[in-house]
Amino acid sequence: MKSSVRFFHYTAGVYLPMIIKDRFIKLATAGVDAGEMPAVWLSTNEVWEYTATKMACVNGLPVQLTKQQQHERFGLARIEVVKLEGLFSWEEFGIKSGVSKLSYDFMENLGRLKGAEPKEWWAYFQVIPADEWLRIEIWNGKEWKSAY
Repeated sequence: MKSSVRFFHYTAGVYLPMIIKDRFIKLATAGVDAGEMPAVWLSTNEVWEYTATKMACVNGLPVQLTKQQQHERFGLARIEVVKLEGLFSWEEFGIKSGVSKLSYDFMENLGRLKGAEPKEWWAYFQVIPADEWLRIEIWNGKEWKSAY
């Protein structure tokens, strides 16, 4: 029986060519504390994962972009992947990854402030090779469209 839950890796569109060239989705290592396992982050949100929305410098100040602003500046992309054996929910990540309670709470609170829902977050502690990808899509301003 096929699972109806879909798993997406969301990213800025400018990163998509590098991911495709590398043929794998890398582990996120920025901001990972010593002793914490880096992960590839996936979301079951089928619209957009708001934690993937970047900050940018506007008039010399760091500003949290909106989804629309990120679309206009950097593009929006997503890669749907198969349901991988070894995916960990947000709660399981907190137990298995070695993340500190302080960092875990900070990430959850920041994600919620951005409009994200932690129950939609999934961690995978290995790179995800291209043979595990189902489709690659880009946001055209109105809907997700196949990129390749």
